[in-house]
Amino acid sequence: MRVLYDHKAFEQTVGGVSRCFVELIRHLPGDVEPVMGVLLTQNVHLMGQMDGVYSLLGARKFPYKKRLLKRINQRYFQYCAKHEDYQLLHCTTDDPMYSYVDVSVPVVATFHDFIAEKYFRDQVVNRTGFISEGWLNERREMIRRASRIVCVSENTKEDLLRYYPDTDPNKLVVIYHGYTLSDESYMDNRWGKYILYVGARADYKNFHRFVEAVSPILRQRDLKLICTGKAFNVEESAWLAEQAIADRTVQMFVDEQTLRSLYHHAQLFVYPSLYEGFGIPLLEAMANGCPMAISNASCFPEVAGDAAAYFDPTDVQSMQTMIDNVLGNEQYRTKMIARGKERVKKYSWEEAAAELANVYKQVLTTKKI
Repeated sequence: MRVLYDHKAFEQTVGGVSRCFVELIRHLPGDVEPVMGVLLTQNVHLMGQMDGVYSLLGARKFPYKKRLLKRINQRYFQYCAKHEDYQLLHCTTDDPMYSYVDVSVPVVATFHDFIAEKYFRDQVVNRTGFISEGWLNERREMIRRASRIVCVSENTKEDLLRYYPDTDPNKLVVIYHGYTLSDESYMDNRWGKYILYVGARADYKNFHRFVEAVSPILRQRDLKLICTGKAFNVEESAWLAEQAIADRTVQMFVDEQTLRSLYHHAQLFVYPSLYEGFGIPLLEAMANGCPMAISNASCFPEVAGDAAAYFDPTDVQSMQTMIDNVLGNEQYRTKMIARGKERVKKYSWEEAAAELANVYKQVLTTKKI
């Protein structure tokens, strides 16, 4: 069967959604042929991985490059939807697209999370324009039209039914993300002793509370804080300075090998987020032998199980106490690392891709539920 994938997931330069789809497509069984509805990309996970997908001038920057890429890929996807030979469309994100493409084949859609509904719904009501009522209506139409909806966790599935209760639960299927275990050696530790924070720092990521919780621990235990991702903005830099840990905090944008090594050598990985659809960093930490102190909210207990220590992400004291307790208990950290290395084995891209291929076959056999 030939499956058309849209361009939406690959509009990001780096990120879990695009990375997951690259891995899924790479591991699909031989009887599934992917048709990529993306022509040009700056996505680090996709570049060089798929035939017919190209980079636009490499890492070179110029005005409106991102907007140009988006427009080109939208037009290219429209062309593919109209002219390519395919039996099924897979929408890679839950961002509605029916306003500019119409297809007659069955549709599978992946829903990663419900951040918009959970954190920005009030802004729709107040007409501040972050997401519009029209956008939400398109989401409802997307859910209605899809033959199957893939949710990346049971928590995401529950959220979908909470926010869109008219959805037929029989067309929802949970497929967990995978992780590719590597035998590559780690870089030497040139960073010293540190706590690791990985990823974005938007409001729901809870970075502000995390900094408040961890600042006295860094000073008392003479540790650094390493944060991967984009450079700190003015507000974040000011908050780090106010908490007196600016001189102990290092921001890094890293490649895969460096990230793996950062996990491996960290005293502790902390994931304070209030909400995620799945949480790929949890798998990264487990696979690379890093003990974890993480939020007890959202999907985290579902994904990490007994391989992590948990705190209340809304309570600075709870977070601080758990982080300090784990740092002070080497035996517990060792036990946690062993549990993580065992648990991460259950997350396989081969199995995830096989489950996805089975969903495609069910859709093409039954057409509609």
